[in-house]
Amino acid sequence: MSLSQNIHAVISHEFKIKSKVRTKEVICAGSPMSFAAQSYGDSWSSLWLPIDLILEDALDGGQVVASSAIEIITGLVKTLHVVNGTMWHRTFLGLWVAALRLVQRVGTVPTKRERDSKEGPIPRLDTCMCMLLSITTLVVTYIIEEEEGQLIEEAEHSPTTSKGTEKPALGKCRGELITSLQLLGDYESLLTPPQPVLVEANQAAAKAILFLSGNPVGSGYMEYTNGLPIKYSGNLRHLIVEACIAKNLLDASAYLWPGYVSACSNQIPCSISNHVPGWSALMEGSQLTPELVNVLVATPASR
Repeated sequence: MSLSQNIHAVISHEFKIKSKVRTKEVICAGSPMSFAAQSYGDSWSSLWLPIDLILEDALDGGQVVASSAIEIITGLVKTLHVVNGTMWHRTFLGLWVAALRLVQRVGTVPTKRERDSKEGPIPRLDTCMCMLLSITTLVVTYIIEEEEGQLIEEAEHSPTTSKGTEKPALGKCRGELITSLQLLGDYESLLTPPQPVLVEANQAAAKAILFLSGNPVGSGYMEYTNGLPIKYSGNLRHLIVEACIAKNLLDASAYLWPGYVSACSNQIPCSISNHVPGWSALMEGSQLTPELVNVLVATPASR
């Protein structure tokens, strides 16, 4: 209780001195904040607002700190988890929502004048997307790996564990992550992708549709889907899920979540199954990826 009171006092003190204007900017960023408050009660904003502020601080190129942003954010998230007394899926959800609000609030394309500015780096879309898909994902990864590492260590020292039968320990946090990402689908106003990343979001959604339809998801096929008359309706959650899959936090079973893809698998034309992205794709300017190289080696150019 003493630790909790001291943390609340410090956070309150920091808000009053440093973050009055910032807090107003975060809260007045538009519908995302009010939407979160309506969905989970008025206390939602006050519980997780420190994450918004620490993400803003991480974007400040004028500050040099001894600890990395990942370490700072991880420590704050773990502290708020204890202080707020919430389940891990609520904590992860608060982190994802804060990162998404950052993208919606700051993520715009810089003008030439801003790129040439001598006042230092200006946080823009690429920085905010890095915060969402890289930094935030690594924070979740560290929390999950820390829990599972403790479980493995406990299992190794347990007298009831027989050698040769150990299985990788999966903690509760991994399941809580899945729950948080499933709940994240309700935040439609936050998930709208900025225009510069719309293609990537649609490709992430198309990858899930191709997987469900039984088609390959190699890069050649992904490039071919760009010309198909299908609206994939990709959003930022699709990109978050792909980032988590890349870090081995999730697997392809995420594509089966209800409502994850808006297009049905039977909307994929049958011709795509017979289409081999080979020499014609190369002539059209497709990148020479390893998958495409394999197809080119196995397919004569005369075809």
